[in-house]
Amino acid sequence: MKLAVVFPGIGYHVDKPLLYHSKRVAAAHGYEIKNVPYGNFPAGVKGDKDKMSACFFSALDQCEELLKDVDFSQYEEILFISKSIGTAIASAYARKHELTTRNVYFTPVKESFRFMDQPGLVFHGTADSWVGTELIRMECGKRDLTLFVIEQANHSLETDDWKQDIETLYGIMHRVDLYLSEPAREPEQSRQTAGKVKLDVILEAIEFADNAITYYLDTKTGESVMLSEFDEDEELEDEIEYNEEGRYIPLPTQFDINEYSIMERFIDQLSNARMQNQLARAIQGRGAFRRFKDTLARLGIEDEWYEYRDQTYRELALEWCEENGLEPVE
Repeated sequence: MKLAVVFPGIGYHVDKPLLYHSKRVAAAHGYEIKNVPYGNFPAGVKGDKDKMSACFFSALDQCEELLKDVDFSQYEEILFISKSIGTAIASAYARKHELTTRNVYFTPVKESFRFMDQPGLVFHGTADSWVGTELIRMECGKRDLTLFVIEQANHSLETDDWKQDIETLYGIMHRVDLYLSEPAREPEQSRQTAGKVKLDVILEAIEFADNAITYYLDTKTGESVMLSEFDEDEELEDEIEYNEEGRYIPLPTQFDINEYSIMERFIDQLSNARMQNQLARAIQGRGAFRRFKDTLARLGIEDEWYEYRDQTYRELALEWCEENGLEPVE
């Protein structure tokens, strides 16, 4: 028995061309099809890290409910077909449930690569406004993912030429067909080696830290696991509570990260006094985080803030490794 699970993007539902025809190809190869129709996302997600994070966790929670009755153990082969943010959701779900999957990744976004650690095909358009081609090439190269780049295609892998789009769609489905005709590749070895940990495992926990979620490093697998108050995994809770042989190490929490303090330090290092004063006023009182982001946008220094924050996250991750006697690996 074989199962194909379809993870849509934001605004790109399971019956739009890439996903619809991929399902048909998978069905022709004997896969049972399961759609995961999560939704109810806010507008204006592109470029907004907070909204992207909220969408990710919302969709992941919905996946748990939508797939709760699926017995993955009965399938000899599992295929995940995913689009845009769905590539991150599918990969995170597979990691959480320790599933070995084949994958068709359509137009992954930057955040997806924190989770995409199983082999598959990646399709990307050079006119994709969500993510740059250089980053896609670099990240796919790191993970030995098979990348197909469509020139001048947007986030839907379409251009202004409908004839060309039909030819492109046929070419994509032909590649998917060939991929499903090949024997499945074995996943790469665990990212964990003795005394070492992939730095991106820690960074992704820091990136998505939340009051309702606690992350742990599983030193046996090298991956992070999460406990959420919205997802009662009693078996995992018990395993972490008893934590035999120190298998689980708590990763930095929102308290450890203290993003408000990071904002204050960012403001202090600015050389423009006018910007300093406006941002300092913005972070006073309730709603500080939203006002801070709005002020950053108005001043045109959002990129400067995210660069500073990401560097601070990296320093925090390196400190955590040193405190826990682990060697960080890029």
